[in-house]
Amino acid sequence: MQDYKATRWWCVRHALVPESAHKGLFYGGQDVDCEPCDIKSKWLARTLPQNASLITSDLRRTHQTADAIALHGLSMQQRQQHADLNEQSFGDWEQRTIAEVCDARTNPFWWSPAHTRAGGGESFADLYARVSNCVASINNTHAGKDIIAVTHGGTIRAMVAFALKIPMDNALNVNVDNQSLTLLEHFHGEGTDTWRAVYINKLGEDI
Repeated sequence: MQDYKATRWWCVRHALVPESAHKGLFYGGQDVDCEPCDIKSKWLARTLPQNASLITSDLRRTHQTADAIALHGLSMQQRQQHADLNEQSFGDWEQRTIAEVCDARTNPFWWSPAHTRAGGGESFADLYARVSNCVASINNTHAGKDIIAVTHGGTIRAMVAFALKIPMDNALNVNVDNQSLTLLEHFHGEGTDTWRAVYINKLGEDI
């Protein structure tokens, strides 16, 4: 792998969504606001590479998080939005409280098997399919570059599962905190098409 330049994916989960923004309702695919933590934004601005390609979902909480990082001195290329990197849609459950959802099943929805979906929503397998296709496409156009991808917890779990070939049910156990950083590297060249995880769910206090 040393003969190949890596495409580096710097994956940032958006900042915390306050309860006032979603009023206690499941909000996976909804467009709600977040509240970036200044300390974490500063750490990300120091840690992320300058002038990398910026990719977000088309939900504004990822834009707000990226903007907060940029305010602390990180220069990024013009933002590219990809709806395929949006959070998992929980369908009918997005109009219900988390307490109602948890009461509706033995376990919370996000602990369910990856192929289970709420009515009108997506399963994690559905999310995995659209995220993995999007990542593969971006790899083709950004080979050998640094990519800052500000997305969502479910999206990053899907990316980790795709990169490391983790069974999708197991990927649901990957913890991804708000404004954490996951670094994945893709190596591509003659006879080489492989990934490695440098770290997953790194937080500022770990530095």
